[in-house]
Amino acid sequence: MNKELRETFLNELADHFQDIYVCTRIWSAWSYSTMELEDFYLLCDDEDFIQSVFNILKENKINQDVVISHIENFEAVYNFDIEENFQSNLFHEDWLNYVDIEEFCKFLNTYKLKSNFENF
Repeated sequence: MNKELRETFLNELADHFQDIYVCTRIWSAWSYSTMELEDFYLLCDDEDFIQSVFNILKENKINQDVVISHIENFEAVYNFDIEENFQSNLFHEDWLNYVDIEEFCKFLNTYKLKSNFENF
């Protein structure tokens, strides 16, 4: 296993999920004014999520459709300035629209062509 290549891949993979947040509470907490900024974390920092995408990529030999299907089912929201406008309604549940799928697929194909993915 090429540890350095794997780490580089995981870091680049995580970069595709910038500004995507996961809420750790139920969404109805907004109506009670108890939601706080600390109730959110960046999806790109979620090592379990990134590892799950990596595992699916590896098991399916970088099958883009399988990967996109997996991430579509992940509950997250898009917000590009959560720290400045936390109280605003800038949370977009259709967060996948804010992931550049074309660039994501190019990234996957680059690794598919560049290396023997099974050796990660």
